[in-house]
Amino acid sequence: MAAQIPLTKQAQLRLQELDGMDERRLAAQQNLELYQARMARAYEKLSRPRTFKKGELVLVLRRPILGRHHGPKLAPNWEGPYVIEQAYEGGAYLLADSNGKHPVSSINGRYLKKYYGQNYPDISTTHQSQRESSQQTDWADNCEAVNYLFT
Repeated sequence: MAAQIPLTKQAQLRLQELDGMDERRLAAQQNLELYQARMARAYEKLSRPRTFKKGELVLVLRRPILGRHHGPKLAPNWEGPYVIEQAYEGGAYLLADSNGKHPVSSINGRYLKKYYGQNYPDISTTHQSQRESSQQTDWADNCEAVNYLFT
């Protein structure tokens, strides 16, 4: 038969084992925090925050959440262009289309991307010359033709 260990010795060994578990738990927690910091640095190195200014042209991601993506299978994923009418703190933006209407109340910047196209009318000016107004009608005709192709 194995030698019996006295109860006091058993209690002492149990306390030492628990102290060792606390140390291992603390080491595991520190390793986890170091890993999370490395992953955050790696992500921030590759990601670029999207910030836009008032008056910039942007495209909006079509999302099924808004209930507007009911088109054909190969419909474009982005719609617009829209003009940033107001930039709020926290990355939210108020958009306006070429008619000055607001397609959505406000939208997060992660659902926007910069538009690099041409022939978009500037809605901030109230008085436009004859040439500019003809460009607007040309732009509107082009938009109607493009929308006809994608619907």
